Amino acid sequence: PDATTQATVAHLLSQTGKVEQARKAYAATASGFRGVNPSTVAWLEVQRGVTFLTAGRWAEARRLFEAATERLDDFTLAEEHLAEVLARSGESAQAEALYRRVVERSGDPSLRAALADVLEARGDTAGAAAQRQRVRKDLEGLLKGRPAAVWADAARFFLRRGDSRRALELARRNADLRQDARSLTLLAQAQS
Repeated sequence: PDATTQATVAHLLSQTGKVEQARKAYAATASGFRGVNPSTVAWLEVQRGVTFLTAGRWAEARRLFEAATERLDDFTLAEEHLAEVLARSGESAQAEALYRRVVERSGDPSLRAALADVLEARGDTAGAAAQRQRVRKDLEGLLKGRPAAVWADAARFFLRRGDSRRALELARRNADLRQDARSLTLLAQAQS
């Protein structure tokens, strides 16, 4: 199979929790890739890193996210996952700095919410509250403009903030639309 097919197989293995099989499939994809575009290789490194992140293997995930950020400047996907690993590893100052960069560049409410979590963990409750207020405002705006695109992120945010009624409403809409394992899992979390 070509590299695209191998990457798809690796992704599916990762999504079903088959970490070692996914790791081998991603390695085969990387070794079979013959292009010169650094973004494709960086993307593969991030996908491999997500597999390890999901399995709680942070050191391996970090190595891959760092490699992707070195390969491709301002690669938001790699930087956001690297910030997540840094936060989970207790390197909150570095995580905060990286989250601030990606939030400034992307404006993504889910990344701003992650920044708020890091700020709170560092004891900056006022900074965390300000970030969460901005997340809520941004999500409300997105829910008016293109709601289906943010139902899952908004449901997760409201669930973490204790607004279970709003989270359940959004999780239901998301599950009705998508009918995949992640959407149904989110719905089950919102219902409990």
